[in-house]
Amino acid sequence: MAGYSFDYTTIGSGQNTTFTDELRERLLAKMVFEGRTAELVKVIPGVKRAITLNLLANTAVPTTATCGWTPEPSKKYVGLDQKELAVLPLEVKDAICPKDFEQLYLGMYMRNNKEVPFEELIADSYVNKVKNYNEKLIWDGDGTNVGLLRLIHNDNNVINATSDVASASDAIEAVNVLIASATPDILMHSDKVLLTSYAFYNAYASALRAVNLYIQPNYQNGEGANYEMYIPGTDIRLIAIAGMDNLVNTNIASGYEVNGVKQPMVLTYADNIVLGTDMLNNEEMFDMWYSRDNDEVRVNIQYKLGWNFYFGEHIVIGYKI
Repeated sequence: MAGYSFDYTTIGSGQNTTFTDELRERLLAKMVFEGRTAELVKVIPGVKRAITLNLLANTAVPTTATCGWTPEPSKKYVGLDQKELAVLPLEVKDAICPKDFEQLYLGMYMRNNKEVPFEELIADSYVNKVKNYNEKLIWDGDGTNVGLLRLIHNDNNVINATSDVASASDAIEAVNVLIASATPDILMHSDKVLLTSYAFYNAYASALRAVNLYIQPNYQNGEGANYEMYIPGTDIRLIAIAGMDNLVNTNIASGYEVNGVKQPMVLTYADNIVLGTDMLNNEEMFDMWYSRDNDEVRVNIQYKLGWNFYFGEHIVIGYKI
């Protein structure tokens, strides 16, 4: 067939002009930085193992001015709390028999009438799979490492509105009572988000339509696209997070139910949640090469990822574990 070839033997070699170092870096960045959560929250690169999050707290209250210098020696208005953000070293190692994919590859070529490099096809599949895994890991954990849902829930400073949320008559009321529990310290921020599952998002949108409150989003401006909308009457974005659906490692005992499943709800501002990664040294990689001795394409992905949050008192949740 004219123009068609299925040559995978040069992947990772000096002869290969497609799978370059530049492409490797782009794939690694896409895998880590272009996940739903990573695009929303604060991301700190350059974390080798762990960093300290310094939390500045100030309780100063102005009083009527007087002459002289009369501070109260028993009071210290400025304090510093600290949290640790540790990253996990993560990897994917795989071996592929390219011959298994030749029929699929030929079908794609005939359908599109152009050739897509085999390594690009395979690399994109790993990027998408790892991005989805990262979302679940960040929020639900992996059974050994605790995800954000449990980490947030276990902080005594977090505002827990579960009792009101769980007894709400519908999804609209559940959102309203959650917002009613938020303090001005949360509401004053411009990047407020209510993060939840796709299941709850759909229930909320359905409830809005039922009472004619649903406003058709302006998709050209990104509103409503990709399961994101402004809650009517507020500047709070309701955003569906895949990592909050079908939880395996976080057993929610109380919350608003959708189809018999209790749903997580987290109200905060985006910069209050933080992810850590490295991306600044050679320990992280996205490599692919043809092993002539084994007649297979090998894949080696290495990266780091961690998560935490700054201020528990700036988070309202609608679930209990």
